[in-house]
Amino acid sequence: MNDLGKAGLYRDLGYAPPYERLDAALADAGLSTLRKQRIAEAKKAAVREALEARFLRVCSRGECVRLAPSDSSGREQVLSVSQETCEMCGGSVNLAAVEEMVAAFASAGLQRLCVVGGSPVTRGELERLAAGRLELRLIDGQKSRTRRQAEDDTAWADRIVIWGGTQLGHQVSEHYGGPKVVQMHGRGVASLAREATRSLRRGKS
Repeated sequence: MNDLGKAGLYRDLGYAPPYERLDAALADAGLSTLRKQRIAEAKKAAVREALEARFLRVCSRGECVRLAPSDSSGREQVLSVSQETCEMCGGSVNLAAVEEMVAAFASAGLQRLCVVGGSPVTRGELERLAAGRLELRLIDGQKSRTRRQAEDDTAWADRIVIWGGTQLGHQVSEHYGGPKVVQMHGRGVASLAREATRSLRRGKS
């Protein structure tokens, strides 16, 4: 069975040192012990999930540090290894991914995107980057929504992204279904934009 150095794995997942809190998180999750420096490669997905549930990767940019407390959902802030792995700005990655998504909507002759979930900050970032080029309906996943409202969203939208792994209650997401709906579990605006783009290129409608 192949194994990986923990420090290298943390870097690959976007986390900068020091790593003591990450080691403790893996120990708490039963994935490793504090004394071990290596971990089975087969545990990589579980490590990613455990760390993302507990920590928010933030780069050193002042704006990201300032905004992060309102976006952390109770997660502890840790330093990201680069701006590209920052969950707040994604470096230039967010802009590039949204540009690609806007182009994919235009190519498909579509314009209306409904997003269910995400934090206020990430929804605001998406709205800023789309800059009026898409019609957006951004749904707070922590506020109750009736089935009738969800049906109205579905009738209105060309594509609906259910942003799992974020601030999203099951009592909200369960109302959405059908061929327009895209389920995703990544974090960050870039992940959402890429998933929407992939669904458009598959011709899902």
